[in-house]
Formats: sequence, structure tokens, C-alpha cells
Amino acid sequence: MNEILKIFFSLSISGSIIALVLFALKPFLKDRFSKTWQYYIWLIVLIRLLIPFSVEVSIVGQLFSEADKLITAQNEVSESINENSTKIDNFVPQSPQINNNETIQQEKTTNYWIEIKSALWLIWLGIAVMLLVRKVTSYHSFVRYIKAGINELSDDKVLETFNTTCITIGLKKPLKIYINPLATSAMLVGIFKPFVVIPNIDISENELRNIFIHELTHYKRSDILYKWFTQLAVCLHWYNPLVYLVSREINKNCELSCDETIIRELDDNGKRSYGDTLLASLRVVELMVIRLFQLL
Repeated sequence: MNEILKIFFSLSISGSIIALVLFALKPFLKDRFSKTWQYYIWLIVLIRLLIPFSVEVSIVGQLFSEADKLITAQNEVSESINENSTKIDNFVPQSPQINNNETIQQEKTTNYWIEIKSALWLIWLGIAVMLLVRKVTSYHSFVRYIKAGINELSDDKVLETFNTTCITIGLKKPLKIYINPLATSAMLVGIFKPFVVIPNIDISENELRNIFIHELTHYKRSDILYKWFTQLAVCLHWYNPLVYLVSREINKNCELSCDETIIRELDDNGKRSYGDTLLASLRVVELMVIRLFQLL
């Protein structure tokens, strides 16, 4: 087996074992640990999936090593049998052409499987690169779509609320904020030069503040980098169904932990106001889904 493919299969198996343990412990841990802890604990799985430690010292690496030894031993036995058969054939003159044909056919079959094994890592890498390029280009197209419809925010009151929120959560330099009539909800856009986009709808000052806190908290925690780290694991281990479950779990815990982080710093009135904002956002999403089905 190709060494590169062996390393990633080793990482995939060991990462899957850790993921299965976390999924099994999830019912016992969800009420005992914070959502933030449940969010970042999956980094252990991602690190195991993406960062190769020594393959030889791991249990999975030892399994691969034993498998290689077994294959090598089988090949040696086969070669020994072939050599003995050749020696016997030299003394027995019957049907030499048939024996030669069998040997040639065996060599062709062996070479065929060797070529397939040597090409496996290229197939894996080609699909991984294709998936990663597709995700990057899709996100880039989405950012261009959002940028094409943005306008400078001219409402001084909204700008003041946004800048005050940036200072409140501890950002040294406020992000840029724009308005986009095509946006259905507020969002944080971009990786290297992120900015905030809000829709062109009437939103109360309290709701705006809560929305800004939510998006800026995602920025402060670098959640976008965490998500791309996750997508890199998904692309490289595309053949492993568990990585898709891990990705879904991380996305869900991302939002829950963000809300938990915000609520922890609010008083009772602030918590009630933030909850109302979340409910309002859910209603907007529900209306979007209803309109979508009406158009279909």
C-alpha cells in the first residue's frame, strides 16, 4: 500500500475511533459540560485526522505493519513455490508451453494489481483536491455575490450601535459594515478581510445590538477558521462517512456555544431580549422557506 495513503488511512481510522467515543459519550456529557466545551472538544478529532503523528508507534500503524509483514510473507511463499515449480519443470519436459503461459498470466495479474494499488493515492488525492477547490470557489462566488449588492451604511445611529458593540466585546478595531437589500439576515462575510452585512429591513435597536454581538462573537472566536479546518478534514477524508457527522456536529455546536457565550454575560433583561431576537430570526427563516416552496 502506498505510504501516503497508508498515513491517511491510519489517521482516518484513529480519528474515527475518537469520534465514535465522543458520540457514545454525548448523552452523558451534554448536560454536564458547557456548549463551548462540546464545541471545541471536536478539535481533538480534527487534529487526529489532519496532523500525522508517527504511524509506526500508533496501534493502527502497527496493524498496517503487521499486514505488510503478512503480505510480504505470502509473496515470499509464492515466489518459493514458483521457483520450485520452475525447477521441477526443468526435469519434467511435458507441456512446457502451458507452464510458461500460466507463469506469464500470473505475472500480468500481479502487475495489474500493483498498478491499481499505486494509482489509489492519486484517485484519493484527485477527489480531495476537487472537493476542496469546489468548496473554495463556491464560497468565493458567494462573497462576490454579497459584495456586488452592498452599499455603504449611512444610518449614523446604526453605525454608532455597531461601533459601541465592537468596543463592548473587546475588539480593538471595528469591522466594516455594509447594507445589502438581497441579504435576508445579518452575516459575517470573508476570511482574511471579514465584514458584516445587514439586510435592508426595519430592525429595532435592541435587535441590532444582539445581532451585532452574535456576528462579532463569531469573528472574535475565529469560528470561520474552525469551520474551514473542518472542511479540510472532510475533503481529505471524503471516503469516511463519520467526518460528515463530525462536521454537522461542529456546525450545530458552533451556534449553540456562541449563544451560550453571549447569554453568560447578559442580565435577565438582556437574556430575554436576546431570546426574542433569536425567535425573530427563526421566523424570518421560516418565511423564507415558505416563500421558496411557493415558488416551486
